[in-house]
Amino acid sequence: MNQQGFTLFIVLLILLFFSMFIIHLVGLYKFEKQFSALEFEQYKLEQLIFNGKLEVTDVVEKNSFGSRLSGSSVYYEGTVFYEIEQPSPELVSVSLRAQTHNAYAKSVTFIYNTESKTFEQWTELGG
Repeated sequence: MNQQGFTLFIVLLILLFFSMFIIHLVGLYKFEKQFSALEFEQYKLEQLIFNGKLEVTDVVEKNSFGSRLSGSSVYYEGTVFYEIEQPSPELVSVSLRAQTHNAYAKSVTFIYNTESKTFEQWTELGG
């Protein structure tokens, strides 16, 4: 059977398919690794927004600002920039922008009701 070269051809064909399978698995691994890194950055952004929300509500509850206040808070994961406006005595408009050290960003705007201590009109924007 090997006189006509069938064995060599079949071995080369099996090696080709095996090599293609390995290359495909390596590509999947690389994409999964990139996705995992992006997911971790998204988690850090969510944590920054949460920390910024807590800090801003503390500032609002203490009433330690005039009609408008802006600033930033630096955390281990990144920085949160905030802007607070008070259009009426019981409503406070807040804009948060979180940015990680790798330049991924997320913005959030909401209205904080100081009487009922609830968040209204929560809007999230990526990048």
